[in-house]
Amino acid sequence: MIKIKVALLYYTEDMEKYIVSATKSCKSEKSAAELFKKNFTQKNLEKTIEELLNVGHMSPFEFGEFIFSVEGVSRQLTHQYVRHRIASYLQQSLRSVKPKGYNFIVPPKLIESKNLGLIIKYIKQQKEAFDLYREAIELGLNEEDARTILPIGVKTNIVCKMNARELLQNFFYLRCCQNAQWEINMLAYTQLLAVKIVSPKIFENAGPSCIFDGKCKDLINAKLKSREDSKFKHKCLYYQKCFKETRKKVEKINRLAEKLRKEFVEKGHIAVDLTKLLGYKAPKNIKKAVSSAIGEEIDLDYKVFLEISP
Repeated sequence: MIKIKVALLYYTEDMEKYIVSATKSCKSEKSAAELFKKNFTQKNLEKTIEELLNVGHMSPFEFGEFIFSVEGVSRQLTHQYVRHRIASYLQQSLRSVKPKGYNFIVPPKLIESKNLGLIIKYIKQQKEAFDLYREAIELGLNEEDARTILPIGVKTNIVCKMNARELLQNFFYLRCCQNAQWEINMLAYTQLLAVKIVSPKIFENAGPSCIFDGKCKDLINAKLKSREDSKFKHKCLYYQKCFKETRKKVEKINRLAEKLRKEFVEKGHIAVDLTKLLGYKAPKNIKKAVSSAIGEEIDLDYKVFLEISP
Protein backbone atom coordinates (compact mmCIF):
# COMPACT_ATOMS: atom_id res chain seq x y z
CA MET A 1 0.00 0.00 0.00
CA ILE A 2 1.24 3.46 -0.93
CA LYS A 3 0.16 5.90 1.75
CA ILE A 4 0.58 9.65 1.79
CA LYS A 5 -0.27 11.70 4.84
CA VAL A 6 -0.45 15.49 4.84
CA ALA A 7 -0.68 17.25 8.19
CA LEU A 8 -1.26 20.98 8.58
CA LEU A 9 0.90 21.63 11.63
CA TYR A 10 0.54 25.40 11.88
CA TYR A 11 -1.22 28.35 10.28
CA THR A 12 -1.25 32.02 11.21
CA GLU A 13 -4.18 32.63 13.54
CA ASP A 14 -6.15 35.82 12.88
CA MET A 15 -4.60 35.72 9.41
CA GLU A 16 -7.24 37.95 7.84
CA LYS A 17 -6.76 40.54 10.59
CA TYR A 18 -2.95 40.58 10.08
CA ILE A 19 -3.39 40.97 6.33
CA VAL A 20 -5.98 43.74 6.62
CA SER A 21 -4.04 45.63 9.35
CA ALA A 22 -0.85 45.51 7.28
CA THR A 23 -2.70 46.64 4.15
CA LYS A 24 -4.52 49.56 5.79
CA SER A 25 -1.33 50.76 7.51
CA CYS A 26 0.02 51.72 4.07
CA LYS A 27 -2.53 54.52 3.77
CA SER A 28 -3.04 55.41 7.40
CA GLU A 29 -1.31 57.55 10.01
CA LYS A 30 -1.76 54.59 12.35
CA SER A 31 0.69 51.70 12.47
CA ALA A 32 -0.26 48.09 11.75
CA ALA A 33 0.02 47.42 15.51
CA GLU A 34 -2.55 50.14 16.28
CA LEU A 35 -4.87 48.96 13.52
CA PHE A 36 -4.61 45.35 14.67
CA LYS A 37 -6.10 46.37 18.03
CA LYS A 38 -9.10 47.79 16.21
CA ASN A 39 -12.24 45.65 16.35
CA PHE A 40 -12.74 44.90 12.67
CA THR A 41 -16.01 43.15 11.92
CA GLN A 42 -15.79 39.88 10.01
CA LYS A 43 -17.68 41.59 7.19
CA ASN A 44 -15.05 44.37 6.98
CA LEU A 45 -12.21 41.85 6.97
CA GLU A 46 -13.80 39.78 4.23
CA LYS A 47 -14.58 42.86 2.14
CA THR A 48 -10.93 43.99 2.22
CA ILE A 49 -9.67 40.48 1.43
CA GLU A 50 -12.05 40.33 -1.54
CA GLU A 51 -10.92 43.73 -2.79
CA LEU A 52 -7.25 42.73 -2.59
CA LEU A 53 -7.87 39.56 -4.58
CA ASN A 54 -10.02 41.34 -7.16
CA VAL A 55 -7.37 43.96 -7.93
CA GLY A 56 -4.51 41.47 -7.74
CA HIS A 57 -2.75 43.18 -4.83
CA MET A 58 -1.09 40.00 -3.55
CA SER A 59 1.83 41.13 -1.36
CA PRO A 60 -0.35 41.43 1.82
CA PHE A 61 -1.02 37.69 1.61
CA GLU A 62 2.64 37.04 2.38
CA PHE A 63 1.76 37.79 6.03
CA GLY A 64 -0.18 34.53 6.40
CA GLU A 65 1.87 31.32 6.74
CA PHE A 66 1.22 27.58 6.75
CA ILE A 67 3.44 24.66 7.77
CA PHE A 68 2.75 21.25 6.23
CA SER A 69 4.21 17.85 7.11
CA VAL A 70 4.14 15.50 4.10
CA GLU A 71 4.81 11.77 4.52
CA GLY A 72 5.22 8.90 2.08
CA VAL A 73 5.79 10.80 -1.17
CA SER A 74 8.51 10.11 -3.72
CA ARG A 75 11.69 12.08 -4.23
CA GLN A 76 10.37 12.71 -7.72
CA LEU A 77 7.63 14.77 -6.08
CA THR A 78 9.94 16.62 -3.67
CA HIS A 79 12.26 17.60 -6.55
CA GLN A 80 9.26 19.46 -8.00
CA TYR A 81 7.98 20.70 -4.63
CA VAL A 82 11.17 22.56 -3.73
CA ARG A 83 11.09 24.47 -7.03
CA HIS A 84 8.50 26.67 -5.34
CA ARG A 85 11.19 28.85 -3.87
CA ILE A 86 9.19 31.33 -1.81
CA ALA A 87 9.00 28.64 0.85
CA SER A 88 11.12 26.80 3.42
CA TYR A 89 11.81 23.06 3.41
CA LEU A 90 13.42 20.35 5.52
CA GLN A 91 13.55 16.84 4.09
CA GLN A 92 14.31 13.40 5.48
CA SER A 93 18.00 12.69 4.87
CA LEU A 94 19.12 9.50 3.15
CA ARG A 95 22.52 10.02 4.79
CA SER A 96 20.92 9.56 8.21
CA VAL A 97 17.87 7.36 7.55
CA LYS A 98 18.12 3.98 5.79
CA PRO A 99 14.91 3.11 3.95
CA LYS A 100 13.19 0.04 5.39
CA GLY A 101 11.84 -2.71 3.18
CA TYR A 102 10.98 -1.73 -0.38
CA ASN A 103 9.73 1.83 -0.08
CA PHE A 104 8.95 3.07 -3.58
CA ILE A 105 6.11 4.57 -5.57
CA VAL A 106 4.30 2.71 -8.38
CA PRO A 107 2.69 5.27 -10.73
CA PRO A 108 -1.05 4.69 -11.29
CA LYS A 109 -0.64 5.35 -15.02
CA LEU A 110 1.74 2.40 -15.18
CA ILE A 111 -0.91 0.21 -13.55
CA GLU A 112 -3.63 1.61 -15.84
CA SER A 113 -1.57 0.61 -18.87
CA LYS A 114 -2.49 -3.01 -17.93
CA ASN A 115 0.88 -4.01 -19.37
CA LEU A 116 1.63 -6.75 -16.83
CA GLY A 117 5.09 -7.41 -18.24
CA LEU A 118 6.11 -3.77 -17.82
CA ILE A 119 4.56 -3.46 -14.35
CA ILE A 120 6.36 -6.59 -13.13
CA LYS A 121 9.69 -5.46 -14.64
CA TYR A 122 9.29 -2.08 -12.96
CA ILE A 123 8.64 -3.57 -9.52
CA LYS A 124 11.47 -6.07 -9.83
CA GLN A 125 13.89 -3.36 -10.92
CA GLN A 126 12.90 -1.15 -7.98
CA LYS A 127 13.37 -4.03 -5.54
CA GLU A 128 16.76 -4.91 -7.08
CA ALA A 129 17.88 -1.31 -6.53
CA PHE A 130 17.04 -1.56 -2.82
CA ASP A 131 18.82 -4.93 -2.59
CA LEU A 132 21.92 -3.50 -4.26
CA TYR A 133 21.81 -0.49 -1.93
CA ARG A 134 21.86 -2.74 1.15
CA GLU A 135 24.56 -4.98 -0.34
CA ALA A 136 26.75 -1.95 -1.03
CA ILE A 137 26.40 -0.77 2.59
CA GLU A 138 27.24 -4.26 3.88
CA LEU A 139 30.40 -4.21 1.73
CA GLY A 140 31.47 -0.91 3.36
CA LEU A 141 30.11 1.81 1.08
CA ASN A 142 28.88 4.76 3.14
CA GLU A 143 25.20 5.79 3.09
CA GLU A 144 26.01 9.07 1.38
CA ASP A 145 27.30 7.28 -1.72
CA ALA A 146 25.07 4.20 -1.49
CA ARG A 147 21.93 6.35 -1.72
CA THR A 148 22.78 7.14 -5.37
CA ILE A 149 21.68 3.58 -6.15
CA LEU A 150 18.13 4.18 -4.89
CA PRO A 151 15.43 5.04 -7.48
CA ILE A 152 13.85 8.47 -7.74
CA GLY A 153 10.60 6.83 -6.66
CA VAL A 154 11.97 6.09 -3.17
CA LYS A 155 9.60 7.32 -0.45
CA THR A 156 10.53 10.29 1.68
CA ASN A 157 9.09 12.79 4.18
CA ILE A 158 9.32 16.57 3.94
CA VAL A 159 8.14 19.58 5.93
CA CYS A 160 7.27 22.80 4.11
CA LYS A 161 6.38 26.35 5.10
CA MET A 162 4.59 28.48 2.50
CA ASN A 163 2.82 31.80 2.72
CA ALA A 164 -0.68 32.40 1.38
CA ARG A 165 0.53 34.30 -1.68
CA GLU A 166 2.86 31.49 -2.77
CA LEU A 167 0.02 29.00 -2.38
CA LEU A 168 -2.54 31.13 -4.23
CA GLN A 169 -0.46 32.57 -7.03
CA ASN A 170 2.09 29.83 -7.62
CA PHE A 171 1.67 26.40 -6.02
CA PHE A 172 -2.08 25.85 -6.46
CA TYR A 173 -2.04 27.92 -9.68
CA LEU A 174 0.39 25.46 -11.30
CA ARG A 175 0.07 22.15 -9.46
CA CYS A 176 -3.73 21.88 -9.27
CA CYS A 177 -3.77 21.94 -13.07
CA GLN A 178 -4.94 18.65 -14.60
CA ASN A 179 -1.72 18.55 -16.62
CA ALA A 180 0.51 18.65 -13.54
CA GLN A 181 2.36 15.44 -12.63
CA TRP A 182 -0.13 13.14 -10.87
CA GLU A 183 1.60 12.89 -7.49
CA ILE A 184 2.19 16.59 -6.88
CA ASN A 185 -1.32 17.27 -8.26
CA MET A 186 -2.72 15.00 -5.54
CA LEU A 187 -0.60 16.76 -2.90
CA ALA A 188 -1.71 20.19 -4.13
CA TYR A 189 -5.39 19.29 -3.85
CA THR A 190 -4.87 17.84 -0.36
CA GLN A 191 -3.20 21.09 0.76
CA LEU A 192 -5.90 23.11 -1.02
CA LEU A 193 -8.57 21.35 1.02
CA ALA A 194 -6.62 22.03 4.23
CA VAL A 195 -6.32 25.79 3.67
CA LYS A 196 -9.93 26.11 2.51
CA ILE A 197 -10.96 24.60 5.85
CA VAL A 198 -8.97 27.01 8.04
CA SER A 199 -8.95 30.15 5.83
CA PRO A 200 -12.11 29.97 3.71
CA LYS A 201 -12.31 33.60 2.54
CA ILE A 202 -8.70 33.91 1.45
CA PHE A 203 -8.80 30.66 -0.52
CA GLU A 204 -12.41 30.91 -1.68
CA ASN A 205 -11.43 30.97 -5.38
CA ALA A 206 -8.05 29.25 -5.05
CA GLY A 207 -7.09 26.55 -7.50
CA PRO A 208 -5.40 26.14 -10.88
CA SER A 209 -5.03 29.09 -13.27
CA CYS A 210 -8.36 28.40 -15.01
CA ILE A 211 -10.19 28.67 -11.67
CA PHE A 212 -8.12 31.39 -9.97
CA ASP A 213 -8.05 33.98 -12.77
CA GLY A 214 -9.91 32.32 -15.66
CA LYS A 215 -6.79 31.84 -17.76
CA CYS A 216 -5.64 28.43 -18.99
CA LYS A 217 -1.86 28.71 -18.96
CA ASP A 218 -1.53 25.60 -21.13
CA LEU A 219 -3.95 26.95 -23.73
CA ILE A 220 -1.99 30.21 -23.86
CA ASN A 221 1.21 28.21 -24.41
CA ALA A 222 -0.51 26.10 -27.06
CA LYS A 223 -1.56 29.25 -28.95
CA LEU A 224 2.00 30.55 -28.87
CA LYS A 225 3.42 27.25 -30.15
CA SER A 226 0.76 26.26 -32.70
CA ARG A 227 1.28 27.44 -36.27
CA GLU A 228 -1.87 25.82 -37.65
CA ASP A 229 -5.39 26.99 -36.75
CA SER A 230 -6.74 23.43 -36.97
CA LYS A 231 -4.28 22.21 -34.32
CA PHE A 232 -5.15 25.09 -32.04
CA LYS A 233 -8.90 24.44 -32.42
CA HIS A 234 -8.28 20.82 -31.43
CA LYS A 235 -6.37 22.04 -28.37
CA CYS A 236 -9.28 24.35 -27.49
CA LEU A 237 -11.74 21.44 -27.45
CA TYR A 238 -9.36 19.45 -25.23
CA TYR A 239 -8.95 22.27 -22.72
CA GLN A 240 -12.69 23.01 -22.63
CA LYS A 241 -13.23 19.42 -21.48
CA CYS A 242 -10.29 19.75 -19.08
CA PHE A 243 -11.81 22.91 -17.55
CA LYS A 244 -15.16 21.17 -16.93
CA GLU A 245 -13.42 18.27 -15.16
CA THR A 246 -11.26 20.64 -13.11
CA ARG A 247 -14.24 22.75 -12.06
CA LYS A 248 -16.09 19.62 -10.89
CA LYS A 249 -13.06 18.56 -8.84
CA VAL A 250 -12.69 21.99 -7.21
CA GLU A 251 -16.43 22.06 -6.45
CA LYS A 252 -16.09 18.70 -4.66
CA ILE A 253 -13.16 20.12 -2.65
CA ASN A 254 -15.24 23.19 -1.76
CA ARG A 255 -18.21 21.13 -0.57
CA LEU A 256 -15.98 18.86 1.50
CA ALA A 257 -14.14 21.87 2.98
CA GLU A 258 -17.43 23.42 4.08
CA LYS A 259 -18.48 20.17 5.75
CA LEU A 260 -15.13 19.61 7.47
CA ARG A 261 -14.88 23.25 8.60
CA LYS A 262 -17.83 22.74 10.92
CA GLU A 263 -16.17 19.66 12.39
CA PHE A 264 -12.88 21.53 12.80
CA VAL A 265 -14.57 24.43 14.61
CA GLU A 266 -16.30 22.00 17.00
CA LYS A 267 -13.40 19.63 17.70
CA GLY A 268 -10.30 21.73 16.96
CA HIS A 269 -8.77 18.95 14.86
CA ILE A 270 -9.50 16.81 11.79
CA ALA A 271 -8.32 13.42 10.54
CA VAL A 272 -9.89 12.42 7.22
CA ASP A 273 -9.35 9.68 4.64
CA LEU A 274 -9.31 11.28 1.16
CA THR A 275 -8.56 8.10 -0.77
CA LYS A 276 -11.94 8.02 -2.53
CA LEU A 277 -11.53 11.63 -3.68
CA LEU A 278 -7.80 11.94 -4.35
CA GLY A 279 -6.27 8.47 -4.06
CA TYR A 280 -6.09 5.49 -6.41
CA LYS A 281 -7.47 1.96 -6.21
CA ALA A 282 -5.79 -0.58 -8.46
CA PRO A 283 -7.91 -3.23 -10.23
CA LYS A 284 -8.05 -6.48 -8.26
CA ASN A 285 -7.04 -8.61 -11.24
CA ILE A 286 -3.89 -6.50 -11.77
CA LYS A 287 -2.94 -6.74 -8.08
CA LYS A 288 -3.51 -10.49 -8.12
CA ALA A 289 -1.50 -11.06 -11.30
CA VAL A 290 1.41 -8.88 -10.13
CA SER A 291 1.49 -10.47 -6.66
CA SER A 292 1.54 -13.94 -8.25
CA ALA A 293 4.44 -13.02 -10.56
CA ILE A 294 6.48 -11.31 -7.81
CA GLY A 295 5.84 -14.12 -5.32
CA GLU A 296 4.41 -11.93 -2.56
CA GLU A 297 1.33 -9.80 -1.99
CA ILE A 298 1.74 -6.42 -3.68
CA ASP A 299 -0.74 -3.69 -2.71
CA LEU A 300 -0.84 -1.09 -5.49
CA ASP A 301 -3.49 1.18 -3.93
CA TYR A 302 -2.59 4.80 -3.24
CA LYS A 303 -4.19 6.06 -0.01
CA VAL A 304 -4.36 9.72 0.99
CA PHE A 305 -4.94 11.17 4.47
CA LEU A 306 -5.21 14.71 5.83
CA GLU A 307 -4.79 15.87 9.39
CA ILE A 308 -5.22 19.35 10.85
CA SER A 309 -4.22 19.60 14.48
CA PRO A 310 -2.42 22.89 15.16
